[in-house]
Amino acid sequence: VPEVETTSRSTTTSFTYHKAGIILRYTPYVSDDGRITAIVHTEVSSPVYVEDLKAYRFNKRSADTSVRLKDGETMVIGGLIGSEEAKSYRKIPLLGDIPVLGAFFKNVQKSKQSSEIMIFLTARILPSDDSQ
Repeated sequence: VPEVETTSRSTTTSFTYHKAGIILRYTPYVSDDGRITAIVHTEVSSPVYVEDLKAYRFNKRSADTSVRLKDGETMVIGGLIGSEEAKSYRKIPLLGDIPVLGAFFKNVQKSKQSSEIMIFLTARILPSDDSQ
């Protein structure tokens, strides 16, 4: 993410790293009876540029759960639903700036996009190798 710092003498742009995208943290515990207890954190994040602030903010959706599974069972995490709205403006230079008549030389396009992510995890217990 670019960060701009302006002083009386110069303008400096630096970049900061932020984790974004699909993040999955999975911590399994195997009990004596062969069952797997899994603690799962899922997160979907994406950067959005805010024109008024001239900066980025991050939209985050997350889910936390703890589940107990048998070896080979599959769990599904769903409900990470998000939607994004966008507007784009296009105009013919100069003609689009004319009061009242300029509306005929402008185009405003709105779009809305929705998404849902589902994650399937299958728990497996790997046999231990006692020969080493």
